[in-house]
Amino acid sequence: MIKRRFLTLGAVALSATALLLGGPNGTRALAQQIPPLPPPGIGVPSDALGVVGFATISDTDGDNGVDLTASDPGTFTFASTAAVCASEVLDGLDAGDPGGPCTISGNGSFVNQVCGTGTASGSGFSVTGPEPGTLSFTIWFNATIGVIEGAFNDSTEGSTEPLAGVVLITADPFAPPPGGDDCARGFGVVGGGVAFEGPGS
Repeated sequence: MIKRRFLTLGAVALSATALLLGGPNGTRALAQQIPPLPPPGIGVPSDALGVVGFATISDTDGDNGVDLTASDPGTFTFASTAAVCASEVLDGLDAGDPGGPCTISGNGSFVNQVCGTGTASGSGFSVTGPEPGTLSFTIWFNATIGVIEGAFNDSTEGSTEPLAGVVLITADPFAPPPGGDDCARGFGVVGGGVAFEGPGS
C-alpha cells in the first residue's frame, strides 16, 4: 500500500518561503537554492519536521561566541526543546498518522560573514520519535533567516529523502552574555522542514 503523506507542518515552511521570496535580493537568491515546495494537500509523499531548540557555540578565537562583524568559523551543538515529526496527516481526503513529539540533536559547523549571516552545516543529526532517522543539511543564513537544503535518512523505510525548509535564529537569552566583539554565545532556533519521498513510498 502506498503511504500518502500530507503535510500540516508544510504550511509553516510554505509561509516562511513566501516571505523569503518577497524579501531582499540576497534572501531571494538564497531561496532559489532549494526546490519549490508543493502546495499543501496535493498528495506529495512526504515527511514533516517542526522544531524549537537551542544551539551552543564554540569558535576559532576561543571566546565561544559569534563575532558581530568579522568572519569567525566554529562549531555548534544543537538540542531540541520541543519538536514534532509527522509522517501521515489529514489533507481532507485521507486521515493518517498526525505524528507526535520527537527529538532532534547533533553537532555541526558554521562560517559567518556578519552576525546572523553565513552558513551552517551538519550531518548525522539524530531524529527520534514516530519518524526516526538522521539529518544532513546546509543552511544559508541572511539576517537570521535561513534556507535549509539537505537530506533525511528514514530509518523506518531505509530511504534517503531530499529535505527543504526554513529556520529563524535569535540570540539565546539564557546563554552567557557576549563579550568583546561577539554578538551572541548561543542561539534559539525555530524551524520547519519537509522531506520529499519518491513515488510508491
